[in-house]
Amino acid sequence: MNRISLHSALAALLCLLLLPATGSLYGQESKNRPRISLSYTKLMPETSTLSIQARYRGEDGMQPANGLNFEIFNQTETDSLILLGNAITNQEGKAPFQLGDLASKHADSTGLYTFVVKSTEHPSFRIASKTLSIRDAEIGLHFSKETDRTYLEAQLIDINNGAPLEDQPLILQVQRLFRPLRIGGDFNMTDASGSIRIPIASDIPGVNGQLTLEVVLLDNDTYGTVKAIANAPLGVPITDKSTFDQRTMWSPPSKTPLFLLVVSNVLIIGVWGILLYLIANLFYIYKSKNQ
Repeated sequence: MNRISLHSALAALLCLLLLPATGSLYGQESKNRPRISLSYTKLMPETSTLSIQARYRGEDGMQPANGLNFEIFNQTETDSLILLGNAITNQEGKAPFQLGDLASKHADSTGLYTFVVKSTEHPSFRIASKTLSIRDAEIGLHFSKETDRTYLEAQLIDINNGAPLEDQPLILQVQRLFRPLRIGGDFNMTDASGSIRIPIASDIPGVNGQLTLEVVLLDNDTYGTVKAIANAPLGVPITDKSTFDQRTMWSPPSKTPLFLLVVSNVLIIGVWGILLYLIANLFYIYKSKNQ
């Protein structure tokens, strides 16, 4: 009997010890599993951004995981992690994190930068992590002119070893208010020197004749997105044809057309005049009956 009692006590003690771990595992299983995607964008010369997107599979398909806090680490060559900061996803499940100058971060001997993103405890989501490894590249721009045409020349190189990057698709586009205007074809493949040469059309409109040109390496598996920007007076000056300050139907209230003001006021005065006339007649009728 004593041996049975001892075994029962040990079993009960073991259950008590395992209960918190079992509850923790059950809590993790009941939470949503976030799916994390990472992308890197470099805006020449020294601005770079790590974009985090988190989603989970809900009742209506893939939905954004908003309010999820991430810790961003830079992994060194010895596999140690250096905390760079935190980022919290917005309503769209996105969280941009500014890395600054990539050269100030730790890279391995081959020039590979590794970033680790880990989510923290959340009541609705499990803990998840994602790793992104990239190399640093840059795009050099300069203009050349032949006869009556201007050309934009761009060179793409690997910063670590200075080697030109051949057979890489570069996009040339002009900045616009809503979305860039792509010129020079869909893609322009770099040659053996990592360069492209594209003519600039002479009929592109720009404010005061200024064009903001962008050369972009888009979503590269090794280098991410790299963008170089140059301003040049190569556009056709825009003529301001706005009628915002004139008396038109789409102008602000202070610029209402005169005919509309006259017609509306005449109608208002006419309606009120008729009402006052009827009220006066009713008053005279009532007064005559009393007399």
